Amino acid sequence: MVFIILLGAAMLTAAFRGFGGEEYVKDFLQGLPGGFWSQFIVVMAVIFVLGFFLDFIEIAVVVVPIVAPILLADPSANITAVWLGVMIGVNIQTSFLTPPFGFALFYLRGVATKAISTIAIYRGVVPFIILQLIALGIVGTFPPLVNYLPNRFYLSSFNAPPPMNPRLEMCVEEYLAETFNQNSAEVAATVDRLIAIDTSSLPAKLAKSLDDTGIAARSVLPLLAEVNLAQAELDEATIGYADLHTSVREIERDIRKRQSAIKRLKSERQSTDDSSEHNHIDEETSIAKAEIIALESRIPPEWIDISSKFQTHLKTLSKLQRKYRRAMDDSHEGAVNAVDIISSGNQLEAFKPKLLGVISAVTTIKSADAAALIKETSAGLNNIPGSNAIKSLMSKSRRAYKKNKTDKGAALLKEAVEQLDSEVIWRVSAMANVVPALLAFQDESKYHIGLRSQDRLPDFLVPRISSCKAAHTNISLQF
Repeated sequence: MVFIILLGAAMLTAAFRGFGGEEYVKDFLQGLPGGFWSQFIVVMAVIFVLGFFLDFIEIAVVVVPIVAPILLADPSANITAVWLGVMIGVNIQTSFLTPPFGFALFYLRGVATKAISTIAIYRGVVPFIILQLIALGIVGTFPPLVNYLPNRFYLSSFNAPPPMNPRLEMCVEEYLAETFNQNSAEVAATVDRLIAIDTSSLPAKLAKSLDDTGIAARSVLPLLAEVNLAQAELDEATIGYADLHTSVREIERDIRKRQSAIKRLKSERQSTDDSSEHNHIDEETSIAKAEIIALESRIPPEWIDISSKFQTHLKTLSKLQRKYRRAMDDSHEGAVNAVDIISSGNQLEAFKPKLLGVISAVTTIKSADAAALIKETSAGLNNIPGSNAIKSLMSKSRRAYKKNKTDKGAALLKEAVEQLDSEVIWRVSAMANVVPALLAFQDESKYHIGLRSQDRLPDFLVPRISSCKAAHTNISLQF
């Protein structure tokens, strides 16, 4: 029976959407004055009344799929599906307790003795209805009561996203800004120790990469100051922009509706040859165009200038935020990559016997077979960081053997061995002089500059980020 209900509900919902019913509901809700909360109150009132006549399953599989996407898509509330589900659940529960149609009351009537009258049940349930309504108001006013626990479970789970996940960026950066402001001297000292690392034993390319890592790390605090300044300028520009934004976006939404209607009318006109129908369509098109002109005249003349300034400030802030984030990421990843390259000396030493085996084998086989052997062997370098120079020499040798230039190919293989030996030598020196300092930088910076690059959110940050994510934030100005 339950599956029949689900199947029928799915068919009803599909048909309702297929014939444009969802658009009518959306237009009705978005046309209500008061924004999201008026839409939400109307939806909750409808669900409350439906709870008198329909069971939870029917409401959940018929009504909720129609109205939930409309409410969840509103950026002015930016609500979570969990919060909306809890609100609807508490609302239906309240409806089931409300006379004269409450399901829960009739369930109780069915098991209660004849000594208890229906009127007594109605009177006795009033305090519980009041408690339910209070709970509904509390949950609606304080969304973190619903969102915090799911967020905390998720962020502390095995499948938790890393700190650089876009959904966590805002909350993580609030913590980072606070950390940088409170511990700027400590962060600067950590960066100075990174820059002071002696890279003279490293190859020029890797030394240059570490220098760039230090430059990126040093730029983090100045970039944060620029981000804060840009944010302050955006907040100032928001004052004038927010006042006009809602009304103008509503006008633009009405204009788009009429433009869609004109497009539909044009398509209908092309599909019929009836002149009277053409006249009717032309009349409707003229009315829609006149309405568009009237709506456009309602947009304040200062809107374009105010909107342009706001968008300029928003783009400036976004650009600086990207540079700020990239600087932190480059700082940590540059140190990690350098450690990986330097620490690969043992892997290179393990690869050397294979290379020497190739040198001895190519003297006794055909050139084509030698090229294939070199290609197969060089694949072992793919997982060894910093082995590009050796791999390049082996590739050149393979091409030489492929062209039957055996002498050149053999010389290149010997050069690859020499390159491997030199790579191992400088790595041995760097392991003692450079790697400890880089590992110390990674350890000292993992909760500020290197936080975004961590594999998962640190446990001590989970409660804070969960609390930050639990609140609903108005993001309508971004649209």
